[in-house]
Amino acid sequence: MLTPGPGATELEYELLVDSDTQSAQGHTQWFYFAIRNGQFCGTVHFRILNLRKKKSLYQQGLQPFVFSRKKHRTWESNCCQGVYYGKKEKGLRDLSGSEARGDVMLQWSYRVDRKEDEIYFAAYPPYSYSMMSSFISSLEQDAVARCHFRRRELCRSIGQLPVPLLVVSEGLNEKEGEQLPKYAVVITARQHPGEVVGSWAVQGLLRFLLGPTPAAKCLREEFVFHVIPMVNVDGVVHGNSRCTLAGVDPNRVWHDPNPILHPVVFALKNHMRSLSQGLSSVKGIEMFLDLHGHSAKFGCFFYGSNPSAHISNAVFPKLCSLISTDIDFETPKVAEAEECSSTGAEKSEAGNPLQGLLTGVKEERNFPNSKKKITVKLEKLHKRLKDKKEAWHQFEENKLEEEIQAV
Repeated sequence: MLTPGPGATELEYELLVDSDTQSAQGHTQWFYFAIRNGQFCGTVHFRILNLRKKKSLYQQGLQPFVFSRKKHRTWESNCCQGVYYGKKEKGLRDLSGSEARGDVMLQWSYRVDRKEDEIYFAAYPPYSYSMMSSFISSLEQDAVARCHFRRRELCRSIGQLPVPLLVVSEGLNEKEGEQLPKYAVVITARQHPGEVVGSWAVQGLLRFLLGPTPAAKCLREEFVFHVIPMVNVDGVVHGNSRCTLAGVDPNRVWHDPNPILHPVVFALKNHMRSLSQGLSSVKGIEMFLDLHGHSAKFGCFFYGSNPSAHISNAVFPKLCSLISTDIDFETPKVAEAEECSSTGAEKSEAGNPLQGLLTGVKEERNFPNSKKKITVKLEKLHKRLKDKKEAWHQFEENKLEEEIQAV
């Protein structure tokens, strides 16, 4: 509750973001809080003192998202003033007198113009574990969607929360007996809880895959999709930015996940290994897509698994960039070697869990950062594309040829 003095028209608050649970690195990035103003109307200035990342889209025009109960609107992204993200003054201390941990601060102002309002501020519109559960339940009630997917439990988290796994394929709940084996596409999201855009993306993806369109039906007939919409469920529930309940970044333990400390990654890796080996009534894994958010880059783009990955890893990102102007193919796609040693390369090389995988990519939506840019020449991509499966060849050759001619 805002508590101004008599006649006050401005208030100022200094805030500290809690570090991720059990995390030594802090990882202070995600924030989500609310204020209630009572009878106060005026300008409120906020300053978060202990952020970590030196670069952010807040330096490029991004604003904190705001939701007002009185305005009866959705989350708004352009109603703050004086947004600043950068180094804080030396020796700046919090209200307790201690020097605030972290080198960067975020400050902004907001005009409160309605009495008895409740106003929420967030780094991005929240997507909670409860929202995910409600969404899956709504799919189970949908007459069209429920025919084509089954909900399973991949495992339990450290906090004993169920981690849902959705299996999507044409007529999955209509046909008696086992279906003919298909290639699997594995899709994951929210390894990092603060990257909320991953959940919004996977929700839209599931709506499409389970919808009535001919394109969705064609994909369901050709593939079986294994979707884990929220990997780090504990981190989401506890409001972390990056880590699990054990203070571990799940995207850094794929090389050797511990079944006690990293139960979700351990179960997910074993599940993908069984799929890649042709078990579980599938022929193998055709593609692994890991959805993330980026805090410092614009747009939507892809990272490959490692700099030496086969050119086939570039086919799917190239397809997406041709179909949608939202996808930027020229943004760095393959992270440098030292970064991949702790991210994508672990998924594709450690213990060969994904041996024979056609494409393993990580999709980022503007919310690691590549210092080494790998350029893929279109002529080479076109030549390698001819060696791929006929389905890929027929779908893409004409569009790719047009792109080459345009260059």
